[in-house]
Order: sequence, then structure tokens, then C-alpha cells
Amino acid sequence: MKNDDGQNLLSKNLQQHKPFSIYDNDGLFARYEYDDELKRYQSKCGYLTIEGVLKIAKDETDERKIIWE
Repeated sequence: MKNDDGQNLLSKNLQQHKPFSIYDNDGLFARYEYDDELKRYQSKCGYLTIEGVLKIAKDETDERKIIWE
């Protein structure tokens, strides 16, 4: 997501706190929803801060992929 359109979409989704799923090589890993009280994305597997989401989205070598819902 290094191009401007990708950055704008990522920024828009994070500002709106849209839910997303993370997929790895084995398929669906976890579905995350934003927790307003804790100010982070929560799932049954744990949590991700906004900085963590940005790191996954921007790292082209990371096998995990974010799919916004």
C-alpha cells in the first residue's frame, strides 16, 4: 500500500474504525473490530493498535494481508 490511493484508503478505513480480517497463508487468521473504550482493534486472538495495523498494511514482505469489511 505504498501508492497514494492505497494510503488514502488505509487512512480513511482507520479513521472510520472499520472492521477487518487478517489472512495469512493458511486462510483467515482473525477478524478485528475497533473497541472505542480501549482505543484498539480487538479479536478473539488478541488486539492490534492502529500502529500495528499500519505496520502490517505497509510491510510488503509480511505474509499477512488485511481485508477491510
